[in-house]
Amino acid sequence: MAEQGIWTIITDQELAGIFKYLDIIVDIKKKRLECFGNMIRTDQRRTIKKIFEIIPEGSRRNGKPRLKCLQNVREMSFKG
Repeated sequence: MAEQGIWTIITDQELAGIFKYLDIIVDIKKKRLECFGNMIRTDQRRTIKKIFEIIPEGSRRNGKPRLKCLQNVREMSFKG
């Protein structure tokens, strides 16, 4: 920023104050929760609802088990 012809360095906090933007992480978490809420309220016949509620048959490969969508949402809501 130029003040009286002299350029100064601006910190991220000062930029946030100038432009009033939200933290990107908070924004992403809000959008995820909105999408999750919309998915929960959808009709049972919709494909997205069927995919969310499906319980796959058979066995999984060895290794670390993948997190489920619901586990991610719960974890995200407790962290704030």
